[in-house]
Amino acid sequence: MIEQLFSKSNLEEAQASFNIKHNSAGYDGVLLSDVFEYFDLNREEIISSILEHKYVCKKTMLSEMLNYKGKRRIIAKMCSIDRYISRLLEQVLAKKFDVLFSDYSYAYRKNYGVTKAVEQIKEYIKDNDFVCFVDIQDFFDEIDHELLLKEVKKYIKDEDIIYLITCFLKCEIEYDYISSIKNKGIIQGNSLSPLLSNIFLNSLDKHLENKDVSFVRFADNIYMFFKTKDRAYNYLNHMNQVLKARYDLQINKGKSGIFPSHDIIYLGYRIEKNKNHYEIIKVKREKLQYYSSWYISPLRYSHHQYHIINDGILRKKDYHILFENDEQKVNLPIEVVDHINIHSQVVFTSSFFNLMNQKKLVVNLFDQQGNYIGQFIPNNQTKAVYTTLKQANIYQDKEHRLMIAKKMVNASIHNERSNMKYYHKKTKDKQLLQEIEKITQQLQLVNEAKTYEELLLIEARAKQIYYNSLQFFIKDEDFIFDKRTRQPPQDNINALISFGNTILYNLIANEIYKTSLDIRIGYLHASNARKQSLNLDLADIFKPIIIDRTIFTIIHKKIISNKHFEQKENGIYLNKEGKSIFIHQINKKLYQHINYNGISSTYYTIIRNNIYVLQQHINNNQKLKFYKYQ
Repeated sequence: MIEQLFSKSNLEEAQASFNIKHNSAGYDGVLLSDVFEYFDLNREEIISSILEHKYVCKKTMLSEMLNYKGKRRIIAKMCSIDRYISRLLEQVLAKKFDVLFSDYSYAYRKNYGVTKAVEQIKEYIKDNDFVCFVDIQDFFDEIDHELLLKEVKKYIKDEDIIYLITCFLKCEIEYDYISSIKNKGIIQGNSLSPLLSNIFLNSLDKHLENKDVSFVRFADNIYMFFKTKDRAYNYLNHMNQVLKARYDLQINKGKSGIFPSHDIIYLGYRIEKNKNHYEIIKVKREKLQYYSSWYISPLRYSHHQYHIINDGILRKKDYHILFENDEQKVNLPIEVVDHINIHSQVVFTSSFFNLMNQKKLVVNLFDQQGNYIGQFIPNNQTKAVYTTLKQANIYQDKEHRLMIAKKMVNASIHNERSNMKYYHKKTKDKQLLQEIEKITQQLQLVNEAKTYEELLLIEARAKQIYYNSLQFFIKDEDFIFDKRTRQPPQDNINALISFGNTILYNLIANEIYKTSLDIRIGYLHASNARKQSLNLDLADIFKPIIIDRTIFTIIHKKIISNKHFEQKENGIYLNKEGKSIFIHQINKKLYQHINYNGISSTYYTIIRNNIYVLQQHINNNQKLKFYKYQ
């Protein structure tokens, strides 16, 4: 089959299939338009490596994206040459397997597709009152490699082809800065994967055919039609057993079930009876409706932070989160949620927390003054003991801890001074220049600090100088700032600083929870009895650039005013409208694109990068460098 793989006709077919209109590069930097020439130049070497079973797929980058439905998907970015080879392989295998597939398998096949699947469903509905719908839980991610290869080997005896398929299955992947060898599942974004998924379930299709079941399978969606509800239920149980026993797969219980055959939507279509005939009607895609007081970040990748500032009830409904109060009900698809922040009086159901636990989502709780109360953390959040021990050892090592703390303080003071320099360029204020000189002196002292206590004193002095300088570049009668006050804040600016800092603390905490780092062990803020310390350390670096810059912007542009604050319990706090505006503006700042290390990045990405840098330093003693505004 190797001859077929690299035949002239197969090469030309692959080249024609590549859309180079939007010419992009693979993970290896090779443009799609150049991959054909690259292959020609390295043809003999590539073919020899396959025949000698020495071919190795280069690293595949995984990333999360949202499709038009708002659903989260993990896709792969392969090297261009691997993408080309997998296309060649897919074309050869497709010709071999397509004739072996069931006529009732409609996905990822030429001359099949959604339209024909729905036409077949229409015929079934005429004689069947019930449909048993089965959705396979995390199908692509849960495919067992050995079971898949066993199915392939039933029809393919060429060891070179088997080797090449195995290479693409067990490739090196990088996801969220962590590299690993894939030992389960098939990656989405590889042209070979859809075909492999059909091969994996081909025996299931044949099983249903032998049972004389009226069915349509479209990828991991299986529709089975029956005259009676009892028989439909029997097959739901049967499919559950078969998937577990033969394929090591699970039914998605939140989506699967028994339904009247004319009541559900099939692959985006509804089938309605009109007198004596049935009509296929395309279902209009409804835009997702969000509660007016919920502010979300731009739909970029998966970083969705939801803030609920109105009272209501949160519960699970089907596979959605349902928020409701006296005004309205709103469904929030779980796929677009990263974490939820509660700033109001909200009632929760046990099913809601069960869903949060299942999807590994964090829920943060704040009181009406914006003070952090606590959080729900899924019980399946695991931590590597190795990293925790390394963190603890560094914490006890005075010199090492001091080194890390110095770098944090250095970055923090640098970013504070950057704000001061920025506004000095605008105001040319001589007093502000004097304050810049003062904070520069403190910055120079950081590296000279001999003890942790001395470093803390330098940091405190610098912060006092910084806050004293605010009076020089905030000129608004609604925002008079004298000094930093907390618990409670005594003026509008302090209210903004306190609320904004709390948002940042918890955003960074949520990102730390996704790593193997222990949030309890910090290096600048003493751990002691604190439940969280590390997020406070890292937040100090980003406060000036993300929170303070946002505050200055919304004041100068008159986005926020005195009407957005209220007096409570001897302090000044943001009201609901003020919180909504401020949260929205913070999110805009988080997703602002800047140049960082020669790459266009958002501040959100930079935060994640800094957490990763710290983790790598702790585990592997790699160079430590925190973000400094340029």
